[in-house]
Amino acid sequence: MGEKETKDIRCPFCGAPFKRLVPPSALQLKCDYCGATFHIPPKLGSDIPRCYNHSTRFATGICNDCGQNFCSDCLTAFPLATQNDRVILYLCPNCSRKRNLDKANANIAVASLLLAFGVSILLFSLAAGSPFWLFGSFLTFVSAAGILYAAGKRSEIQPEVTPEVTPETSISEEQDETGARSEEEEAEEAGRLYNQLFTKYVEHWGIQTGTQLLDSEIRAYTIHGDSYAQAMRKIAERNEVKTR
Repeated sequence: MGEKETKDIRCPFCGAPFKRLVPPSALQLKCDYCGATFHIPPKLGSDIPRCYNHSTRFATGICNDCGQNFCSDCLTAFPLATQNDRVILYLCPNCSRKRNLDKANANIAVASLLLAFGVSILLFSLAAGSPFWLFGSFLTFVSAAGILYAAGKRSEIQPEVTPEVTPETSISEEQDETGARSEEEEAEEAGRLYNQLFTKYVEHWGIQTGTQLLDSEIRAYTIHGDSYAQAMRKIAERNEVKTR
């Protein structure tokens, strides 16, 4: 068996087309634009797993933390700052909740230490008649406000999600035909805009540089939350290319 056709494979998270050839044994792909890992669509792949939380839905991607399979409604982008760069993780609800809880708890712990330090300076300065009580008061106020803010953020974190336990059912390819048609129209428009922009960039910068520049611009938009179609429209508008 040769490589699978890729013209119909699109990232379920940003809508970008997968342009490279797919080996016959591949079941998962990585988007070149938003970095998400997703499963090959059911009509091209075999034995597509179901969403861990929704047993009646096909999984479209994998959580970067727990490695379980989830549908696109479950996976959300989680920006992560590393030492040298910023990356986007795709996390399930519970893994995203855990990271947000850890972040909130860490902020509360740091603010609590600063509060204790500020109170110590304030009490010592008042007892000794030192002018440092002003600094102690300021540090106490700021750290107390930090604890309240972090606690408020912590209370906004969504509760843990329990997987649905439902009977195994077949998924029809005719499900949500209206939504499918809408996605198809967006994909067609994005493809048309890409071809127009590609021609314009290649004429101006040459084939290699033009392709790299266009793909870099698309990646810059999708990495910050835009879908592939939205990225194409924004680039087209900036380059005065008709979007309709």
